Amino acid sequence: YDGTGCGLNDFIWAMHFGLPTMRHTLRSLLPGYYQCDGDIGEMFLNFMLHEILRELSGVDISHVKSGDPVFEAARAAAWERWCRNWMGLKDSPVRSIQLMTRVKLVAYGDRRVRTNPFHWERVVFNLPGASGYRPDLPWVMKVRFDGHLACEVFVYVDDSRATGHSRWISWRAFRHFAAVCTRHGIQIAERKSNFPSQVPQSWAGTNTDTSGGQVSATVSEKKWQKTKDCVRQLAELVRAADAAATPGSSEPVRIPLKPLLSIMGFLIYVVRTYDWMTPYLKGLNNVINGWRPGYEDGWKLTGRAAREHERAQEEAERDLTSGSHTMMFRRAHEENLDEVVPVAVEPEAPSTVKVFDRLRRDIKALLELTSSEDPPRRRIRSKEVLVALYLPGDASGKGFGSALIRREGVEYEAGVWRCEWHDQSSNFREADNLVRRIEFLVRGGLRGAEIFIYTDNFVFESCYYKGYSKTSPELSDVILRLYKAAREGGLTLHVVWIAGTRMKEIGVDGLSRGDMLDGIMAGMDPLNLVPVAQGAGQRSCGAVTEWIRSWWRNTPDWDNVQPWGKTPLVEVTKDNMFELKDVVGSRLWALPPAAMETALEMFAEDRVAHPWNAHVFAVPQLMTHLWRHSLGKDADLSFTVTTGNHFWARAQHESLLIAVVLPLCHSPAHRGPWVLRGSEGAVNLARELERGFRLHSGRLSREQLSNMDPTVQEMWKNPERRSRSLLLQFLSSARKFPPVQECLVRGLLRGEFRGPVPQAPGSRARRRRPGGGRKRPAPRNKGSHEVQKRQKR
Repeated sequence: YDGTGCGLNDFIWAMHFGLPTMRHTLRSLLPGYYQCDGDIGEMFLNFMLHEILRELSGVDISHVKSGDPVFEAARAAAWERWCRNWMGLKDSPVRSIQLMTRVKLVAYGDRRVRTNPFHWERVVFNLPGASGYRPDLPWVMKVRFDGHLACEVFVYVDDSRATGHSRWISWRAFRHFAAVCTRHGIQIAERKSNFPSQVPQSWAGTNTDTSGGQVSATVSEKKWQKTKDCVRQLAELVRAADAAATPGSSEPVRIPLKPLLSIMGFLIYVVRTYDWMTPYLKGLNNVINGWRPGYEDGWKLTGRAAREHERAQEEAERDLTSGSHTMMFRRAHEENLDEVVPVAVEPEAPSTVKVFDRLRRDIKALLELTSSEDPPRRRIRSKEVLVALYLPGDASGKGFGSALIRREGVEYEAGVWRCEWHDQSSNFREADNLVRRIEFLVRGGLRGAEIFIYTDNFVFESCYYKGYSKTSPELSDVILRLYKAAREGGLTLHVVWIAGTRMKEIGVDGLSRGDMLDGIMAGMDPLNLVPVAQGAGQRSCGAVTEWIRSWWRNTPDWDNVQPWGKTPLVEVTKDNMFELKDVVGSRLWALPPAAMETALEMFAEDRVAHPWNAHVFAVPQLMTHLWRHSLGKDADLSFTVTTGNHFWARAQHESLLIAVVLPLCHSPAHRGPWVLRGSEGAVNLARELERGFRLHSGRLSREQLSNMDPTVQEMWKNPERRSRSLLLQFLSSARKFPPVQECLVRGLLRGEFRGPVPQAPGSRARRRRPGGGRKRPAPRNKGSHEVQKRQKR
């Protein structure tokens, strides 16, 4: 029953899955809307184990007496079969979430029936940059026949939340969802259900308030006080360690690990409400995990350094003997159950860990951000409908310039740096230029606005979402000033990197040189400057989707074109993105970057509920902070297409990200063992594709060109044909992997199981002698034997 102590987790793989957060619920909320909470009783025990594991799972009930003499006389063994999910088993969460998601999709029913509480008629995109954008509305909305937003149910493990425009409809939606759960054998803990309210209790770590004519998020006073105590405790631990350190010693001081884990576990829930605290948990994370293999000075190794570290570890593992006390064994091949290979065990966590300078800087920032006595109230949307600010900025050479774009017009600023600023880096000057403008607006009384900061400075965008700069403490201080200004003014900030060529087209780039006759200064429509509301297919007039379909097929033979996986590649649009349960085939996602956060919410549900479907994403690299990190966790292959003379023209300015998510399949050459993400083949293919597109665009250095085979250079003169050939080879190899159901069990036990576990329902019972002994030796484990027979067929 307890999967943490029996060793079974070492032989089980579980897929990655996402959970909804407070941000996901916001698309179904407007001022005055209601929310209703419920709880699923005994979450894991509502769902069944896999059939093969049921034959291996039993509970000793010899000490349990029923008091019924007839039952006791008929009981043949002291063991009973356990059929429900284990606690502590690696795949119990994903199995429970998967089935719970399918039940939720059943509860949604037919959305066209108006008596259905989850009814909706159309999907509306209210995206920034589009004409008619309203900052007081969600970016993606499901709209009912009466104009209200549709009811939704969000399930965070065993906590559910229903939303609706009235108390009656939200309660009806929750009761309908609860009835469907009960009908499918999932119990609802009625004692934990709450009546619909505009100020409900905390859900997923956040208190969402829709009263008072606005939507806001906060935490309870108790949780905020505990947050401040945790930050102060962290500061005291570091201060005490520094005070006890030997003067003049170069060795980093050490602090206990256990209290750090407790502090980190609590703050993770707080930052779901206050995202301006998120970057300043990185130092704490580095200290907690800095002792693990693959870390250096607290930072996780990436890229070439990570690959070199992995190769060094593999060589070290091969040198170890099978009898080493630091090794464990597992089965390597299903065909040869006697063959074992050594697998390294992760070293045990130390009692104390090193303190790095990043943690000290983060503590200073957290103390400033948590200085208020009352918990800050984060305004989700602008209350003033007409306030939607676009703030492109540039500072280069001796001059600087920025433009503030409102619906009423354009306000611009241009000037020359003083002598003492000339020695500062351009990254610092551009960041300071933008932050000074926002601080000026906040001091002038700006409150609750949504500000889009468009800049061609990639370092500034990266530092904003990371909260720091490794090389420039001054730039880190500028970022902290920006977070404090956003908190003080209740601002919603979006820092968006755009290409330098687009910045020139906008015309702000020329302000630093005194040019007032380009872009917006010449009368261009400011709402169409950055196309975050347009997808890749729309921007390329269908060229991107046509290129994807050209290599998404089983064979390179054009005479017998058949989609890869023998299912159609269906494009996901705003009209069908909420009905993926009815879409048959692979999915092609080419939605606008501003809609990708909701798109990934739908993808996460579809991925966990229907893992046999493949997905292809084509997204321009704009507003990447909303989607790139989440997409990278599931993408088996991911690469960027540089603009050039092909399907993604130079006029698009920013690169195009292509991500391929394959169905769950068995890959003996890589981890999982059912995913290709991070495998050597996928990494090499992505590197070759990116290098080829850059070669065609003329963006490779001379050294890179000299290291490239001339034959390969000739091939990339036609990037569409060459990339199509490489991707066809990749998909052809991926198609040969058997599906996950064919290799679910890889020899779970080292020997034959002879325990008195009852047979599975429907299986043939074994005859026993009157004395209880076996007539013949126990047959081979049926589950593993059946799997091998299916594989042979």
